[in-house]
This record gives sequence, C-alpha cells and structure tokens, in this order.
Amino acid sequence: MNGIPEKERRLAGILSVKGITGLSIYCYSEVESTMDTAFLLPISMVSDRTVILADRQTQGRGRFDRTWYDGEGSIALSVILTDYNFRIPYSMVASYAVYKTFLEYTGMVHLKWINDVLWENGKKVSGVLAEERAGRTVIGIGVNINTLHFPPELNATSYRLESGKMLDLEEFTGNLLSNLFALLDDIHSNGIEPVLTQWENASKMKGRNAVVVLDDGTKCEGFVKGLDKKTGALILNVDGGTREVYGGSIFFE
Repeated sequence: MNGIPEKERRLAGILSVKGITGLSIYCYSEVESTMDTAFLLPISMVSDRTVILADRQTQGRGRFDRTWYDGEGSIALSVILTDYNFRIPYSMVASYAVYKTFLEYTGMVHLKWINDVLWENGKKVSGVLAEERAGRTVIGIGVNINTLHFPPELNATSYRLESGKMLDLEEFTGNLLSNLFALLDDIHSNGIEPVLTQWENASKMKGRNAVVVLDDGTKCEGFVKGLDKKTGALILNVDGGTREVYGGSIFFE
C-alpha cells in the first residue's frame, strides 16, 4: 500500500492557501477501508488531524458495519484525532462540515439525523462514521460527487447525477477539511453547543412528527423537539413525556 505523492502535494497546497499547514496526508489508490488504515497506522506516522484518502475502498463501511459503496468519482477519507473529547459527537460535527461544503456549490442538500447528508429528493450523498479506540478517534467520511452509477437497492445519488456538473475532487476535499477543522477549532474554543444548534437548524426536523427505528429494531414515535445541545441526542415528545434517543434511523410522517 503505497501513497500517491502528487495527490498529497496538491491537497497540501490547496490547504496551505487556506492557512492550514503541517498536516500529515496519506493518499492511496486502494485500501480496504480508510478508517481501518487510520487505526493501523503506527504512532510514528500519526499526528492530530492526520488525513487518509483513497481512490477506492474494497471494504468501506458505514453504521452497524453496513457496506459503504464507493463508486468512481466519490471521496473516501478519514481524519485521525489524537486531541479529542469522547463526549463530542464527531460524526455530527463532520456531517455538518460536509453540509457546509456542499452549500458552496448548491443549496439542494439537507442534514438527516444522525450523520447523513441528503439531496433534496431524500437520496443520500454523504455518510459519516466516527470510532474511538487505541488512543485515537477516527472520523470516516464518504461523499458522492461525480459518481454516475449506484446499485439499484441503494437510495443514493451524487452531485453530478443531480446537477449535471462535475466537481474537482481535491478542491472539494480541501474545502471540506477546511470546514471541518474550523468547526473543531470552534468547539475547542466555545464548546459543542453552537455547532449542534447550527446542525439542528440545518436539519429542519424540529417540530415534525417522526418515527425512529432504534438500534435494537424497536420503534419510537413522537414529535421532534430538537437536539440535546451537548450530546446530539434526539429529543422527542412521546405520549406527553420527553424521551432522548441516542441512536437509530429517523423517518418523518
């Protein structure tokens, strides 16, 4: 597994224009998973905010070990955090960074709790996963940019399919990382509450009736009051009471 120096140099150059320097960046043509690669990197190769990118993942994964489909023209990356707080919902922070980056190109996206970015037609254009172990947190991000074909069973789409336009993948990646790092800096300075407030506003789910399929397969129905601004938990009005939900898939009535 060898890096691709020219891609590493170009991304470093894009980031340096934004004032971001000194990052460790590793770009590969193919890996099993950028997250697994990030966890396997020896400590001598890792610093805070190390970036792993791959043109292709053979075993990309999403929540609950579901397969993440990487089509040609997509972005697959992971960011390693060695300076982290296990209480922060980093997957939500990263999905908001993806959302903000898409807004630089289109207004046709919105957030879906917990960590997805959807096109306005409800099809997924990005998914995020965060895991913590072995003294590091790894944020895995997949974004469908120029992909033209998806398996029919997936409710997925890409920027190119919806807009008819292509984007420069490394430019989008640079903008995404810039947005993500700015959010992380903001959290370190001001706490997580402002970011989760912005996330809630961008999701447009507050005040709607929803059904949440919990991680154990059971269902919870209620009226969305919003997010807990410290944990990212979904707050529902259920049968006259309040319930906080920390995981699951949400559907709106």
